[in-house]
Amino acid sequence: CPKPNRSPFHPTQKPISLLRRLILNSTSLGDVVYDCFAGSGSLGIACEQTGRKAIMVERDEEYCRTIVD
Repeated sequence: CPKPNRSPFHPTQKPISLLRRLILNSTSLGDVVYDCFAGSGSLGIACEQTGRKAIMVERDEEYCRTIVD
């Protein structure tokens, strides 16, 4: 996975392609994936793309707005 450019939404945003690979190798279709540091929501996007459900927690309101928008 290529290293992403610095994101204007989150300083340590993870590449969705990397998260998608981890999810596909570790879970089954329909499983629930928990992310206790949701940040910019990359894991949620990867879950949606791979047919998994995501439970995400983020305490920073700015990051929450980024995820929802």
